[in-house]
Amino acid sequence: MKLFRSLHIIPAILCATLFYACRQHSTSSLEQHRQYADSVYGEIKDLDVLRHIEDSLEKEDDHQSLIFLEKQLGKQLRNNSNFIEALDHHKEGLLYATMLKDTVEMIRANNNIATDFRRMGILDDAASNHYAALTLCEQYSDKTSFEAKKNRVTSLNGLGNVYLTMKDLATADSLFRLALEDEKILDSDVGQAINYANIGAIFEQQGKYDSAWVYYKKSMEYNRKGKSDLGISLCYTHFGQLHEKNRQWDKAISEYKNAYEMMEKSGDQWHWLESVIALANVNISKGDMNEAQRFIQQAQEIATNIHSLEHQAQVAELQYKMEEAKGNYHQALSYFKLRNKLNDSVGSPEELLHTQNYRVRYVNERHQNEMDAIKRTHKAEQGVLRITIIAIILALALAVTVIGILYHSWRVRSKRLKMLREEFSKAMQEGKKPETRFSDEENDFINKLVNQIYEDMQTGDISVEKLSKTMYISRSQLSRKVLNLTGMSTSDFVMQVRMGKARRLLEDTTTPITEVALKCGFNDPSYFTRMFKKTYDITPSQARKRSK
Repeated sequence: MKLFRSLHIIPAILCATLFYACRQHSTSSLEQHRQYADSVYGEIKDLDVLRHIEDSLEKEDDHQSLIFLEKQLGKQLRNNSNFIEALDHHKEGLLYATMLKDTVEMIRANNNIATDFRRMGILDDAASNHYAALTLCEQYSDKTSFEAKKNRVTSLNGLGNVYLTMKDLATADSLFRLALEDEKILDSDVGQAINYANIGAIFEQQGKYDSAWVYYKKSMEYNRKGKSDLGISLCYTHFGQLHEKNRQWDKAISEYKNAYEMMEKSGDQWHWLESVIALANVNISKGDMNEAQRFIQQAQEIATNIHSLEHQAQVAELQYKMEEAKGNYHQALSYFKLRNKLNDSVGSPEELLHTQNYRVRYVNERHQNEMDAIKRTHKAEQGVLRITIIAIILALALAVTVIGILYHSWRVRSKRLKMLREEFSKAMQEGKKPETRFSDEENDFINKLVNQIYEDMQTGDISVEKLSKTMYISRSQLSRKVLNLTGMSTSDFVMQVRMGKARRLLEDTTTPITEVALKCGFNDPSYFTRMFKKTYDITPSQARKRSK
């Protein structure tokens, strides 16, 4: 086995050695160096080989070559649906590119990081990195070369997908059309195919199915010209969706199976999952519950393995639809709640904990890899065996200590946030100040925020985005500050303020319930009633009766 492994690695080592020699003696430009490195590492598909080369480059402190290697490692891992480790390597690549002030690779690294986040359903971070890449594109002196335009297109397309997922169709459409025009200039068949399909998806969501057909067929044409199996598979899925809209179940299933078979062979679990979910959904619509259940189980397993919250929510939606169709309404309700919880999880305190757990996992895995490397090296050096053992014990002890501290900090923080949530909820209901002692600056911030929410209630224009602008801080800063002071997300805090005022008006005045709703910024009385009952477990009418 060891002999086989050695023979397997030899070609890659020779390839890397050739690269080092060419780099040291060549007078070619950085761009030629970049193209050569991408071609060399792009030919290596074995992750163990790439990691072996990574170890060698790190020992040599060859940061320039590590930029290209980390990029290729991240792409390979992402193609294998290992998004967490892919993100780790792409961040390493960004670090090296920033150290060397390589703007082109900084752009590429930011776009790769954003794509990793999108695959995990973390849209805020995805948008942040795509915008960072786009900003660098605008600042970069070269705006006309093929690579410069391609990097810009990648940023635009990525942002378009973020907005498409967030249902901001107008913004997504403008970004995809900008990207499509650039792809036409670049004469990229696959690039044009991608954006034709994305625009088709927008038409489909708008119910303009004839226009969607036109763009999807255009996408298939360019995917075939570009020989993109992934693109062709996605077009089959799009065709199936349109047949499904027309209740042509068998035609839809045929298209979905084409996509399923292509992606099953590719190893790309992310895109394979799209066809699995589609087949589950169409079989529910057709009434074939046994076949639907088979695909749902498969989709659940894949979505869990690749840590995709977006797809886990879609699976919960399928389970809800199937149980509802069977008449199992109690079970259907539980899946309905699960779907909503998964859809709301991005950016919530629970998601924050989820992300922190991933970070601990990063540290543990990286630490374990480092320890394995130290162990292998020192085994060959018999004279320092004792040092190796001591280092491993100390490192493990340190890791356990760090994990213990992180766990304790998390528990303390969780208790504090729960206490703050309860205290602020009670204070908002009674119209009093919370008992928690804040600094003058923190009191001023809370008072200003509450007053601003009251002002916005009068106009009916209430949003976290507007609050951040009127408070003159970024949305992320506002979210962190509100969470630290109140234990609630910004949207939950806004709702508590509105509900608190509503309850006081109901209990202390005779204002009609519909007017109370309007004064609290609710144009829809039924939505107001649902949110009031969700907050206090009683209806507005019941609250008024109890006050008499």
